[in-house]
Amino acid sequence: LMDGECDVAKSQIVDAEKLLVTMLVDLVALFAEKIAADTTDADHLAEGYGAAVALLPLMQPITPDSAVVIKSNMGNFRDEATTFSKDDVFDALRMFAIDARID
Repeated sequence: LMDGECDVAKSQIVDAEKLLVTMLVDLVALFAEKIAADTTDADHLAEGYGAAVALLPLMQPITPDSAVVIKSNMGNFRDEATTFSKDDVFDALRMFAIDARID
């Protein structure tokens, strides 16, 4: 990079990171909706779990309480005690999106 191009590159990286985080939030929301419609669909449970586990490390430093909600609703499907609430998941995602300043 030439002198002065670092700031432009950094700005583009930050924009790309926000887009990637937004995609993960959207994926978690999508699978929360699908799981709410059918809590026995193993494919949706697995895909929702994968999206949630990918998002959790990004959520934790920004909104730890929201991360706990996502983990307890979508990140623990191996645990039979897991309860699922689509509304809780959506509320947690909404709070994270606000705090992370993503669209």
